[in-house]
Amino acid sequence: MKNFFTTSIRSIKQTGTIRPSSRHLVHDMMKNISFEGKQIYVEFGTGDGCMTEAILSGMSEDSTLLSFELNDDFYHFANEKFAGDPRVRVIKENALNFDSKEYLAEGEEVDYIVSSLPLTLLKQREVLTLLIKVKERLKPGGLFIQYQYSLGKLNELKRVFQDVSIDYTILNIPPAFVYTCSKSDG
Repeated sequence: MKNFFTTSIRSIKQTGTIRPSSRHLVHDMMKNISFEGKQIYVEFGTGDGCMTEAILSGMSEDSTLLSFELNDDFYHFANEKFAGDPRVRVIKENALNFDSKEYLAEGEEVDYIVSSLPLTLLKQREVLTLLIKVKERLKPGGLFIQYQYSLGKLNELKRVFQDVSIDYTILNIPPAFVYTCSKSDG
């Protein structure tokens, strides 16, 4: 893969950042995930694969990870990087289509969705559509974990999810807010 900075600058409206996530941000994104038993994970924005690696390191051998990436360089890099792991499928597709029958069976629910998407760069209706689809596909008790560099989309998250908690990761460039949204049981 070309340099992360070069790839990001060339497609900043798609990536929303110029640096990979720090290990501190990755930790904060993973800390509420219970890696127990067979589970389905979905990732929006594979990037350089740092979140992907963290998910794979915790998940069981019979779990599945679907990771969506639109950027050509990041997609090809991740496809090569994770080619030897049958638990992960890197998909060159818009995250809005994660619920397609090509990726998830009808009615199939997901345990965790981890997102690096720059929501502030998406159109308002795309954000709302994505969040509604995420909530519909999460299992009761499932989590949607999203980081952002501002609180700009907090109201949208609260509009869709009843339970939204916020953490702040200062040891990241730039510092980031981590939203953990849970789908209530039932």
